[in-house]
Amino acid sequence: MRRFALIATFCLAVLPASAQDKAEFQKIADRFVQAYAKGDLNAVLQLYAEDAYVLPPQAPIAKGQTNIAEFWKGEAQRAELRQVTVVDAKTLGSDTAHVIFTSVSRTRGQAPKEFQGKGTALAQKVGTDWKMLVHVWNRDAPEQ
Repeated sequence: MRRFALIATFCLAVLPASAQDKAEFQKIADRFVQAYAKGDLNAVLQLYAEDAYVLPPQAPIAKGQTNIAEFWKGEAQRAELRQVTVVDAKTLGSDTAHVIFTSVSRTRGQAPKEFQGKGTALAQKVGTDWKMLVHVWNRDAPEQ
């Protein structure tokens, strides 16, 4: 029994962290979507590092909390974020991770259009929290 416990502990320690990482980053993505839906800009910004970059489609680069806040404020008026799904997440050492995701958003207005998107984020662990350092995405053509 003791041998089994040691083997089980070893297996858990050496198993790829990808599944655990993916689940952890999906929770963060869900928090992002919920904060965005509520218009809670402070909660959205807490998911970014102080010196983070946002590289959105068809918009200038936003660097740092102030510029990222301005970007998301404007984006919230144009579109609603409906879903973010983490496709893959890999830790790159103990304090950095690479995340691949897909998204679904919809424009606001009288003739809303739904968009599928995909992107990537580079995250860094700050204390016990993951913060995005670089957040890049694009959108596919809207559904007709």
